Amino acid sequence: MNNKLVFTRYLYNKDEVELSLLECILKNKKFSETYYWITELYESNDPDDVWQFIYKVYYDFYYINYPQIINKINSYYKKWKKNKKIKYILYIIYNLGRSHKNINHDIFLYRTYYSSVLTYITSYIDIHPYKGDNIYEKLLSFSFENKNNEYISYYLKKNMKNKHITKFLEENFNITLDCNNHYKNKFHLLLCKCLIIPKIESKFIFKKVPISCYIDVRSILKEVVKNTITTLRENDYLKYRRI
Repeated sequence: MNNKLVFTRYLYNKDEVELSLLECILKNKKFSETYYWITELYESNDPDDVWQFIYKVYYDFYYINYPQIINKINSYYKKWKKNKKIKYILYIIYNLGRSHKNINHDIFLYRTYYSSVLTYITSYIDIHPYKGDNIYEKLLSFSFENKNNEYISYYLKKNMKNKHITKFLEENFNITLDCNNHYKNKFHLLLCKCLIIPKIESKFIFKKVPISCYIDVRSILKEVVKNTITTLRENDYLKYRRI
């Protein structure tokens, strides 16, 4: 979430809009509500922020079940880059809502939580036998050897300023990293790859968004536009624009 309060075009708190959208996706609510919140985000800020939100939701809740569908998400991101239509975002969001979520506390928790006692605990460990060119690489190696996800997340974070961390992980731990250059949170991406969590590899068939899913919202928005053609007082504006 943002440290600064940011408003959307109709004066919603942006963080709360994202939480409302997340709830819609995870609970697979009626798509008209999902469509409304996506549109509010998309029209209010940098549209690329919506894609960053999609990537974050995918890696937090769907990656374990569907590690391969990132290829589909990336392909639609590339289509959007060439022709910036909201339909590409709607397609991905609609299908995430249809798929089975997996709320794994290791990914969700260790992305944001770090124990203050880990440094004290590992200060008593002889790290010389472990692979690495510096203390944090060696401590990350120790974490992998002991299959401790809490340690892995902590020392992966400590290594994020290391320009060679990707090469180090590939050469020493056979961790093949996807070349997802679209998601800006590289720690989150690496964390999902490094944590010792069994991947399910479920199959999933993407479907087009049925017109019926959001036609009611479009009709409401059309009516809103019609009502706001006439001159409105400023304090009446949101009454007509908010649904």
